[in-house]
Amino acid sequence: MGRSNAYYWGFGFGLVISAVIIIYAMIKYNSKVRYDERQMIARGWAYKIGFFFMMIEFCVAGFMDVFGNPLFMNADGMILLMFIALLVFVIICVFNDAYMTLTDKPKKSVLSLVCIGFGNFLIGLGNNNPNIKHFISIVDGKIRISSINLLCSLVIVLTLIAYGIKSLLGSRRDDPEEE
Repeated sequence: MGRSNAYYWGFGFGLVISAVIIIYAMIKYNSKVRYDERQMIARGWAYKIGFFFMMIEFCVAGFMDVFGNPLFMNADGMILLMFIALLVFVIICVFNDAYMTLTDKPKKSVLSLVCIGFGNFLIGLGNNNPNIKHFISIVDGKIRISSINLLCSLVIVLTLIAYGIKSLLGSRRDDPEEE
């Protein structure tokens, strides 16, 4: 099964964007990235929860395979489980104020997430086979994901939703109406 041109464009776009972001971060934030101790503890705790969540997911997928249901026992299923664990990590970080550094500007970070998510969405649409009716489907008893880029954009949208909920909850706590 050959790869489409959109696949190669998406892969190249991802490499270029990743390289630009890494180089930009290394130049600009090399000495300015600062997390306080509370954020570092929250990030470590979120990493631990996300890691153990992923291990539990893999164990459940293994047991499902042993008992005759190999739903997640392919690369697409494992990638889906890893993205779910990543989302657990990100949501815990967002709700514990450990997602951004002390020097980050929230509007700039949200704008960059929107741009990355939109880029992944466009690439995912271009990469998606028109014969596939569903983004995530079950083929031969196993999960199939038609486009990893669409999955990435979905995770980014859920991250932005979590950040928006956190912002709303934070602003409601600051309101002096309860006095």
